[in-house]
Amino acid sequence: MTRRGFTLIELLIGLVILALFATLVVTVVRGAATVATRSMVSLSTDRTQLALRTFLQQELRDAVDTEVALLAPARVALSRPIGDAIPCADSAGTLLIADSSWHGTRLPAGNRDDLLLLIDPVAEQWLRVTVDSVGIGQCPVSNAPALRLYVASHSGTATVVYLEEPVELSAYRSGAADWFGLTPASHTSAVQPFAGPLTVGSTLFSWFADRLEVAFTIPGAPAWYVRTPLGAP
Repeated sequence: MTRRGFTLIELLIGLVILALFATLVVTVVRGAATVATRSMVSLSTDRTQLALRTFLQQELRDAVDTEVALLAPARVALSRPIGDAIPCADSAGTLLIADSSWHGTRLPAGNRDDLLLLIDPVAEQWLRVTVDSVGIGQCPVSNAPALRLYVASHSGTATVVYLEEPVELSAYRSGAADWFGLTPASHTSAVQPFAGPLTVGSTLFSWFADRLEVAFTIPGAPAWYVRTPLGAP
């Protein structure tokens, strides 16, 4: 029998078919990679936007515009609510709060927290004082275990106390990206990141009427705006 091989034309056709198939495979793979990248960017954007919106709504739910200060384009000062109670005694710069009366996310801390004291319920007069230190004691009438808060002496007697922590919210640089982070106003501890990564230098805090507006960008995504309404003083 006569054995016959491939002709040059057949080889060329085969090479063309293989090239077309390879091009198709590369196109499909690149398309899938692009879709995956876009999905990851979209997910990261949604997650960051949700984290920031939830944080602002939670921390500024009772805030008024006079309690939020713009310190820099990417940094604001605010007071986050910690807890509240009805004191069992208030005299000579000492507040006693029964353990059973305290409602909060954590216990008060000296040189970290502020107290809002309602000293005149009729006139709705509030006084802000700093918690110097915290100890233990007893309520004078019931002898119930109590927190002893040392604050500046003041006139009047507090009937209700609200505990707040002055903090700073900022976009700060970490590596090749920015992150939203929270730190005590006293800067006694490191920044705690809670959302990101962000495009470097893209964050801007500003006022929009009675709302705090935060503009930011996730790498590979368009700019986002989060607006949180604040009350009037």
